[in-house]
Formats: sequence, structure tokens, C-alpha cells
Amino acid sequence: MEPGNLSDLILLALVGVTVQWLAYPGTLFEDVGPLKAQFKAQSPDMDALIKFGAGLLLFLGMTFSAVSWNPVNGKMAGFGAFITMGYFIYSVFKADGEVFLPRLFYVYAGLILLGALHIFAFPSNPLPPKTPEVKNNHGNFSDLIAISLLGVALSWYFYPEHLFQDLGPLKAQFRSQSADVATLIKFVAGLMIIISLMLSGVKWHLASG
Repeated sequence: MEPGNLSDLILLALVGVTVQWLAYPGTLFEDVGPLKAQFKAQSPDMDALIKFGAGLLLFLGMTFSAVSWNPVNGKMAGFGAFITMGYFIYSVFKADGEVFLPRLFYVYAGLILLGALHIFAFPSNPLPPKTPEVKNNHGNFSDLIAISLLGVALSWYFYPEHLFQDLGPLKAQFRSQSADVATLIKFVAGLMIIISLMLSGVKWHLASG
């Protein structure tokens, strides 16, 4: 990894977003300069989602910076980010009546898309040579975690209702559905997909992990 490259700048930006979400979550519910409030009303459900999303943003930022991205290992995660963040931007645009209103989440999605473009098309490192010591990471533990996380993310996308229902011994995670909760669920699900593809696509070692 080359220190000071775009991945490190994305890390710093996402750390800043994480601090905002954890220390100043109220800024998501109010206008910030020219940026319109992203959400309307605070609630315990929103508080839980914001904290969970902040953790994922920090994890994503650390991964952007720690991994030595090459022409192969960033392809899946980069492509996944294009799809998930592109869909999220479209969803926010549709929710605003197909009128562009400057919102913080456009900034967040833009940061992630910039990082995705870097690891997908402009990685900082050459492809390492294949040697007998380099193991194939397909089918290992990180792949199992990636598949599980991908399944969770897809369930959040296509059947978010289960988050509001008791499932056997598991109690409902959230209490009531709202437009704000639905928007944040989509964003967090997108983060989980990107992270799952990073877990699967990277050959992890002691330094990168």
C-alpha cells in the first residue's frame, strides 16, 4: 500500500463521517449549510441504525486504506459499490419527487463511489506474481462470512419487513416502519454488500487485516 494515496483520503473522510454519526447524529435531522436535512424525526430505531451504519462506515474506511489494492482484488467490491450506491442515490432522488435536493447522503455515497472507482479502475499496486506460497482464498472462512453477510444484506433490500417482526425466539429489531428508516436500511444494506465483497475478493494476511 502506498501511504497518502486516494484510499487514505477516503479513510479520513469516512472517519469524519463516523464521528459525525456517533457524536453528532442530530446533524442528520437538520439543514447543514446548503445541505438539506436527510431525515425528519429521531427515534430509537433510527438511533440504532445510525450507530450500526457508523460502525460499517469505519470498517469500510479502514479496509479502503489497509488493503494493497491491485487490478484484481478490488473488482468485485468496486462493482458492488457502483450498483448499491447508484441504486441508493436513485432511491433518494425518487423519494424527493425526482427533484435534486442537496443532501448529506449524496456526499456519503459520492465518497464511497470515489473509493470504489479507485480500487476498481485505478488501483495503486501491480498484480502480485503467483507463487506456490500464495493460497487461493475461495471457499475459506472469509468467503463463508462474505456469503452470510451478503445474504443478510439482500434480505434487508428485498424483505425489510422481517426486521419489524418476531422470528421464533428472535425479537423484532425495530418497532415501526417509516420513510427515514427505509432509507437508512437501504444505505446500510449497501455497505454490507460492499464489505462482503471485500472480504471475499481480498487475499487477507497479517498486515491487510
